[in-house]
Order: sequence, then structure tokens, then C-alpha cells
Amino acid sequence: MKPALLTNNQRGVSLVEALVALAVMGIGMVGLVGVQSTLRSNSDVAKQRSEAVRLAQQEIEQWRAFVALAGPAGGTTYADLAEGTFTEAGILGSNASFTRRRSVAALGAPRSGKSVVVDVTWEDRSGETQRVSLATLIAGIAPELAATLSVPGDGDLLRQPQGRKRGIPVLAKDLGDGTSGFKPPGAAANVAWRFNDVSGLITLCTTSAASTADLTTGNIVCGGSTAMLLSGFLRYSTQANPAPSANDAANPPSPALSQPPLPSVDYIDSNGLSGNMSCVWQNTTIGATGYTSYFCAVPVVIVNPELPPSWSGTLRFADNPPTALAATLSENSAALYKVCRYHANAAYANIGGPQTNQNYLVIRAGNPATAETFTCPTSTFAHQPST
Repeated sequence: MKPALLTNNQRGVSLVEALVALAVMGIGMVGLVGVQSTLRSNSDVAKQRSEAVRLAQQEIEQWRAFVALAGPAGGTTYADLAEGTFTEAGILGSNASFTRRRSVAALGAPRSGKSVVVDVTWEDRSGETQRVSLATLIAGIAPELAATLSVPGDGDLLRQPQGRKRGIPVLAKDLGDGTSGFKPPGAAANVAWRFNDVSGLITLCTTSAASTADLTTGNIVCGGSTAMLLSGFLRYSTQANPAPSANDAANPPSPALSQPPLPSVDYIDSNGLSGNMSCVWQNTTIGATGYTSYFCAVPVVIVNPELPPSWSGTLRFADNPPTALAATLSENSAALYKVCRYHANAAYANIGGPQTNQNYLVIRAGNPATAETFTCPTSTFAHQPST
């Protein structure tokens, strides 16, 4: 049987099929190029968004980490966080230019703090404006007061704050030679304390510097007197009515007395040195409330450098006219005050390092109008008078 002969109409079929296949493949490749373009664009935006989040977080954390409510130049303070809107343009990233805008507003009374909103904007490759926004609340509370009023710090950290002995004031200036300088608030203008960064031991010094930030190794003159730090805070619940409650102890509602009870330390060190040391103090206002910070340099004598010194004793408060303390627990005069402590032990024994967060609550002695005698609220202990 003879094979069928190809007609003219059947010639070139394979070429048409190849062209169709090539067209289909071309369409697929065009689609693939589109996908790659979209992926690249999305990758760019994701990278830009990541940088924008970092810039916003950086701004927020800078303000959340303020070192004091107010103070000299050299550290971010709460007072530096001014209300209003502040814009920083032209922040260069790896593939975009960013604009960062910070908006700050004060919280309404009785809250003490500020709301902070940080917006970061930029234009992507297609010219569209992108935006990241983060918000937070920053409490107007001194860093040293955070979570320490009712529960004093205990134990040692694996990593010491700022690489030095825990208990050295956070505002003490690193002098670069293993020591830190500090001008205690309320002390004479020429007084300075020099802390050993490892032991926390104080060397008593004089200085011509006007502030802690101005201290240098060149303007401090130290003698041979040494001491250990005892410090803390007095908070106040001095309303005449009602009697202070456990909630008042946790969140003291009153401003600091202009003449707070005066702290001093009766001490005896491990080498027999004994006496009474007056402490220095400073009042700080937080909105409608406030606190008194106090600092005591308890003298100790170093006889043998191989044997660290220690001291034992008590912290007591004295009248600071017109502020006067009740003599007995039974007194209920509105003109007298009582001092409660947040920690259980009234006395200190064999103290070998800085003692911080030794905190107290000041209340009125009572309300004569209701014949009510005020006592230290739950979670605190009667300190003065104690009987």
C-alpha cells in the first residue's frame, strides 16, 4: 500500500507548533519577570519598614532610659522631654531617606507622665509614602524610685550597673580611673564623694567643681577619711483625714514636707569607731506629690586592706522645726508626725557595702477632731516612735 502523500496545506505544521510553544513560554517569562519585580519591591519595602521601626524604637528608648527627672547637662533627663512636635528630616537609610516626627503631650492630672508618639515616614521606589508609628507612655517618676518603695533591692547582679558596684548613685560620674565622683545634694558646695567602683567605698573629698558633671580627677582633693553609703527616700501620706491606708503606703499621695525629719546614723564600725553622722537631703516634686532623698556617708576605718571594714547601727530621725515627731505611739496631734519604714529590720548589723533603697513613709500622728490616732499602715513598720 502506498504511503499517503503530504498536501501543500500540511507543510509547516511543526514550525507553527514551535512558534506557539515559544509564545506560551514568552508569556510565562513575562509573568515571571513581573513576579520578580513585585518580590523586589516588597523586599525593599520590608527592609525600609524594618529600618523605620528601628528608628522609632531608638527614639522611644532614648527617652524611656532617662537618668533623672532633671539635672545638669551630660545625660538625658525627663525634663528634656519637652511637649510639642519635633521633626528630624533626611535620616539616611540603606535604600531610603526617612523623616522622624516625635509628638509629646502631658498626661492629665492626677497622672504624672507624658505620652510619646513617634512617626517615621519615607517614599518607596514607586514614589508612594510609607509610614510606621509607635506610641508609649513615660511615667514622670525618678528612675531610682522605680519598684523600690515597698520592696528594697536584694541580692547581687551578675552585671553591675554601669560596670561598677551596685549602690553607687546612678548620677555619679565615671572619672575613668576605677572611681566615680559624686556631689551629694544638700551638702556644702565644696563637698565631693569619690566611690571605689569595685567596693563602693567612699573617700571624702573637696572640690571646686560646681556639679557632679563637672568633676574630674584634677579638681578633686581627697583625704584619708573613708565611709560607706546609706541612702533612700522619704515619701509622704500626711493628709489629716482619713488615716493612711495600705494603698497610701504603696502610692503616697502627699507632697514632701518643706522641712522633712532629719536623718542621722548612730554607728560603730568593725574597728571600734563610733559616733553619730548627720545625713544630707534634697526634696523633689512629682506633680502633686513628692519625695525626699537622703544620703549618709557612714564613717569606717581601714586598718588592714585585706580585711574589708563594716559597720552596725541605726538610722534615726530628728525634729526639723516646724516639723516635729511624736514621742509615743498614742499621740494623735495633727501637728506631729510619725515615721514608718518599708523594711522589717530597724537596725543594721555588719554592713560591708552600700545600702540603698532604705525607704520610709511619713504620716501625721493623728486627727484630734476625730480623736483618732494614726498608726503605720499595713506593709510598713513603726520606726519613730517605735513604742
